[in-house]
Amino acid sequence: MKIIYTVSSIVLALIILYSLLMHNISSHILKQNTVYPVETAAQTAPSEERICPKNYYTILTIDGGGTRGLIPLTYLKYLEQYNPNGTANIFNLMGGISTGAIIVAALSKVQPDMPDTYHFTAKQISDLYKKESPDFFSQSIIYRIISLNGLIMPLFNSYNKNNFFKINFKNTTLKNLTNHVALFAYDIKHKNILIFCNWIKCDNSLNQYSIADIVSGATSVMGVYAPVMFSTHAHQIKYNIADLGLIINNPAYMTVRLAAKICPDVQHYVVLSLGTGNYPEMSSNQESYHWGLTQWMPNLIAATTETNSEAASEYLSFFMRHELSTIPDNQLPKLIYIRLNPVLDWNDSKSFATSPENLDYFEKKSYEDINKNKQLLQCIATIRIKDELTSECKEQLLNYIHLQRSPYFAISLPGIFKN
Repeated sequence: MKIIYTVSSIVLALIILYSLLMHNISSHILKQNTVYPVETAAQTAPSEERICPKNYYTILTIDGGGTRGLIPLTYLKYLEQYNPNGTANIFNLMGGISTGAIIVAALSKVQPDMPDTYHFTAKQISDLYKKESPDFFSQSIIYRIISLNGLIMPLFNSYNKNNFFKINFKNTTLKNLTNHVALFAYDIKHKNILIFCNWIKCDNSLNQYSIADIVSGATSVMGVYAPVMFSTHAHQIKYNIADLGLIINNPAYMTVRLAAKICPDVQHYVVLSLGTGNYPEMSSNQESYHWGLTQWMPNLIAATTETNSEAASEYLSFFMRHELSTIPDNQLPKLIYIRLNPVLDWNDSKSFATSPENLDYFEKKSYEDINKNKQLLQCIATIRIKDELTSECKEQLLNYIHLQRSPYFAISLPGIFKN
């Protein structure tokens, strides 16, 4: 009896100690992930009227995908060779989800003392991804034990990720970005999609929060990182921000809708939608047939994001094909939707992969796809400069969109450009 009593006392003491430790860690995570408005000097957001082109409104959208953000960055490095003023000068509007939100925000950040010079190039962001991503997706042994490897707490501690954003974005807010941007996130509290945007007629009530806090929340995949609490100075929680990627991972449709509201009278919307890799074969049927919860959970994020990314892409492609069936072959449709998303091998395409071999693989597959689309990308890089197309550029666009034709496409889709 004495031995049983002693063992029971030890077990009880360990349970109490573990509970206290969990409480302290949870309180620390809550404090670490609660953010407040940033006080900045008043600055007018870019106006819609002065930036609307007459003919071609160019749009960049970037999917979520963790370290696979290196894939769209590789395309953008190539684009910047043909427009050295930066990606933000190539596109009228840029939208991103998760890792795409990081890239869009970074590409739109200007030098504090040089408002006409962008702070980051695509190459610089790519180099930061390679250098810093191992710290984003790492666990200390103690944290792994306490969290039961992500079973009862977020899989990763947010500190390194959030600190990286604070160092690189500082107190930059949406108002400080000169280009039009839309950063998409999910509000757990109200179960809504939040759009962080920086033009006059969008919801500017969120402009008071820093870019660092916005992208921290927009990259907090549920279960992987703790969400970010957006609080008022009176300590009232307004939003509980998480990554939108599990619900919608391709921001193209939402961004095009925003563009149609900003500049409704443009002749053509040219959309470059950059994915973070397409892996059509996740596993063999024989393998997945025997999977249970523990086998499916690590693959759930990839399966979900891949499916909803392609669904959004198909919708816009269908809309473009529908218009193609109503216009002459030598005429461009109102929506020119270009989707570039290289095929990856499932075993080498995990969102949290940080080994040099994996990161090199992402770049390699991107360059292979770039080599197939060089002239098309060169065309896109120059459209905004003169708001017109060369004959060669128009031919490239026509060749691409006519490859998307579907002989059996006959359904009518709701108008994407109707408010």
